Order: sequence, then C-alpha cells, then structure tokens
Amino acid sequence: MAYFPEAEQIGGTNRLPVIVTRNFVLYPGRTVPLAINRRQSIEALSQASEKHQGKVIIVAQKKESGDGSLVAAEDLYPVGVVATIEKKTGDAKRGYQLIVTGHERVTLRNIGGGEACLFADYSDFPDFELCDDATRKALLANARLLSREILQLVPVDTSQVEALLDSVSDLGSFMSIVIENLDLSMAEKQSILAIDGEKNRILKVLELMAEHKRVLEVQADVRSKLNEKIGKHQRDVILREQLKTIRDELGDNKSESDDDYFRKIEEANLPESVRSVALDEARRLVSVGSSSPEAHIIKSYIDLLLALPWNNSTADSLDLDAA
Repeated sequence: MAYFPEAEQIGGTNRLPVIVTRNFVLYPGRTVPLAINRRQSIEALSQASEKHQGKVIIVAQKKESGDGSLVAAEDLYPVGVVATIEKKTGDAKRGYQLIVTGHERVTLRNIGGGEACLFADYSDFPDFELCDDATRKALLANARLLSREILQLVPVDTSQVEALLDSVSDLGSFMSIVIENLDLSMAEKQSILAIDGEKNRILKVLELMAEHKRVLEVQADVRSKLNEKIGKHQRDVILREQLKTIRDELGDNKSESDDDYFRKIEEANLPESVRSVALDEARRLVSVGSSSPEAHIIKSYIDLLLALPWNNSTADSLDLDAA
C-alpha cells in the first residue's frame, strides 16, 4: 500500500482522500450507490477506510487528461461534498460498488498526492443565508407541484420516482432528488451545487424545472399529433382490410366497377394527359374503397372524363351571312 505522509501529519482533520466521479454529482443529504474502478479512487477508498473513519471527499471531474485513467488536480471542480462510505462490495482488481452518504459542501484546495491517490485540504462551504420555515414550506409546495406536472408528461413509467418524492419531506433532499433526475449536463449539476444561498439554489432548480416542463409539453403535443395522424392511417388500413375480408367471404373481392373503369379508360382512346388523370383517379377509387364518401365523387369525375368527346369534332361554319 502506498504511503502518504501528508495524510498522517494532518491526521484527517482538514484533509481527506478524494474520490473523483466522471458523470455524477453528489449532493448533501443524499445516500446513493457509486461505482469506482480507477486506481486513484480505489486507493482513496482504502485510505478513507483505514485512516479517516470512512470519510472521503467526493468531487466531480470537469475534464479528462490523457487516457482518463489518472486524474490531475486541475481536472477537478473546486466544490465537492464530504461523504461517508456506508458500504462497499467488490475488490481492487474489478472495482468497488459503494453506498455513500453526502454531508456538507466543501471547497477544495492544495490538491495533491500524485498518481497513487489524491488528497485535498478542504474548507466548509455553508449557505450564507438559510430560508425561514414559511419560505421553505412554500418552495417545497411549488417543487412538488412542478415535479408532478413534469412526471405526468414523461412517456415512461415514473411510479418509482413519484413514490420516492412523496416520501421526502425535507426541502434540501427533495431538490437533490429532482436535480439527479432532471436532464441536465454535468456542468449544470455542478453549478447548482456551487450556488451560494439556499433560496438562490432552490429558485434556480425551480427555474430549470419550469423550463424542462415547457420542453416536455411541446414534445407531448408533437407526439399527440403524430399519434393521431398515425392512428387515423392505421384505422383506415384496418377498415379496408376488414372490408376486403368481407368481400372475400362474399365471393365479391373486387368491385365490378373497379375493373370496368380501368377497362373503359383503356378503350376510350383518351388523350394521354387525360388518360393519366383518369387512371390516377381509378387507382384512388380502389384505394379508398367503394364505401368511402369520396367514392361517389371520384366515380362522377371519371364518368365525366369518359363522357366528354375528346376525339370527336364537327366542321364549324364561320359564314356570318349564312348565320
């Protein structure tokens, strides 16, 4: 095991090992699963377990250096969360699955330790202003209402998220769950963690929730219109198939007039442009079916095209005196 003199000198009072996450931001008050497999994080876990009563700093990574297997101090966001390792399974070779609980926000400084493991000094980062009880109650009520409206617009099963939110009465924990489930980038989630002031942070989350709701409403409207159009088309197809089946059962699988129209058009010696239009209408007649309200109009139009004397002419007299 690697030796870290600075950890022993400080005794873990204001310096802790650091576990770096790639696609996850931990918030105070949340108990969540976390998988680690990078060497630095595995060694940080070992140091936390042996020398720091399971305490560790968990911080998100804002960029990767090299192949991503090693993390440098400049790759980290400056705000993280002190957490306790509640449970661990796995091994150093395959990686560990942890259960961690976030406690207070902290700012990181003097990040070091080298390739084997990262350590950081930290300072508490408390909110400069906390909400009073009435404000917290109002903010929680608004958040609950918005979350229900959002979940109703999501086209998947959200029952587990709904049950989880219903079971939470603490405003901070409620908002942390909301942030975890909103479709936000890592940078956005990290920026929320770093907002100073409880009310400012919650108002920002409410703003993001309202924006997310508007996007979902537009998506739901588009989805509804598309489903309506597809539904009408599918309904027409099904009805035509049923009509075809009925005709087959009756031994009348083709309307006599369908064949008659194609035959009459071919025999009518129509001009090519007129013939093309007439054949298109005959095909449309077959497509809509003889029971369609359009069928009568199409038949009347084809009959008119066939009845007109396209190729017949008379000798006109232009003698005005005779007239």
